[in-house]
Amino acid sequence: MNNLPVLKITSAFTSFTAILVKDKQLLCHTHGGFTSVGSEARKEEKEKMKRDIVTMVCECAKVYGIDTIEVEVKGPLSTSLIDLHCLESNGVNVRWGKDKTPVPHNGCVPNKRIRLRK
Repeated sequence: MNNLPVLKITSAFTSFTAILVKDKQLLCHTHGGFTSVGSEARKEEKEKMKRDIVTMVCECAKVYGIDTIEVEVKGPLSTSLIDLHCLESNGVNVRWGKDKTPVPHNGCVPNKRIRLRK
């Protein structure tokens, strides 16, 4: 059985959450949100928040003596959320990553329209 700690990252359009878990025990929980207006401001703020969250997770991993982790990402911004190079530059090796974003199906089918007689 694989006993590596798992970094679970969940993203929404205005917030990020990172949870570090090992053997069903919570080691670290960090989160952040941004509210600025404008695409450029959001992009800069998102990048800064991403670096801050990765730094906090890496510091927590160093406290527990963790040098290798697995990554699970979930949410609409998951592809741009975590920079694996940033994790590795802070001293944590990434073994593999998994994208657990739910894939939409055809969606709910609306009721058929009622036809009136002429």
